[in-house]
Amino acid sequence: MKKHKKTLKRNRLIASGGQGCIFRPALTCDTKKHKRRRRKGAQTKRDIKRSNYISKVAYNKRSSDREYKMNQYIRKIPGYEDWAILWDDYCYTRPYEIISKTSDIKTCLDRKNIKAHPRSKYPLLIGTYGGEALDDLATGMYASPLFDSQKRFDDALLKLHKTLLNLEHGITEMKINNMLHGDLSSGNVVIKRGVSKLIDFGLSCTLSQMNYLSKRLKFITKIHRMYEPYPYEYMCNAMTKKQLTQESKMYAERDHFDDYICIYENVLGIPDQTKKLRDYLSDRISGKRKQRSVDYFFKHVDTYSLGILIPTILLDVSVVSEVTQDKLSDLCRNCRHQHIFDLCKERISVFDV
Repeated sequence: MKKHKKTLKRNRLIASGGQGCIFRPALTCDTKKHKRRRRKGAQTKRDIKRSNYISKVAYNKRSSDREYKMNQYIRKIPGYEDWAILWDDYCYTRPYEIISKTSDIKTCLDRKNIKAHPRSKYPLLIGTYGGEALDDLATGMYASPLFDSQKRFDDALLKLHKTLLNLEHGITEMKINNMLHGDLSSGNVVIKRGVSKLIDFGLSCTLSQMNYLSKRLKFITKIHRMYEPYPYEYMCNAMTKKQLTQESKMYAERDHFDDYICIYENVLGIPDQTKKLRDYLSDRISGKRKQRSVDYFFKHVDTYSLGILIPTILLDVSVVSEVTQDKLSDLCRNCRHQHIFDLCKERISVFDV
């Protein structure tokens, strides 16, 4: 999710993504004309003002319906509170003319070119503030000083690794219960008191919803960028032969392609990744390599995403700190905690590229 600068508004816009915007403190529900769906034991309007709650204004009802539904599946998993932050309440906002006075809702809607009307109301999810997003926290904690010496780098890496151990517990529990998170990125992990938890289950699905994942694989072929949480195979699996032929000419022009290569070659020390991409596309076009099954992606995408998470954070922080790729490569190669990189490589090895 994209982060936003602080404003003087009471309900501050703290992040925005493809499906909506996050406000803190939470916006309150409009209860006059719309029935709300409240989890048993959820906070009341009065409680929200006193508690550390946030809310998500969704761009469309279909996505918010789905996200809330997936939250209900996760609630059935014993101990989910240890590794997940879920929405407690689902309703509609009060009219735009009211919430625009106390929130940055206009900025939110402008991102999707949504025209606001005074009486417009929007789907609203409300839940507990689970902590600072991992990408924000990493940038703040592991910026420039991290790269000043090998020891500082090693110590910070080990601390980060230990902080994220809880995520493996989370995706393991989801797999046991036939669920996929589907978007395990640094923006969808929060940290509070040194404990990491998963958020944003809007792209999650269950084993009985494989058709949703199949549609997702087709949709992602239209996105001309590398998205670090997904393997390259995820981006290309549903492509036709014609699309693959076009991709073979333009893959290096994808947005964030250089970042993808840097993660593999400079952070993880895996050579010749560009050649592997070319070979993959060539084999797909010739028919030597077939499509992966949707079931395979369901079983392994979260594992890949978890494996690429730490390398992605290291790259992102190095860019913010204006550290060269060569220096980043040296620090990773000489790190005394090579078992962390080995674990990352083991996890991403569930896919070839």
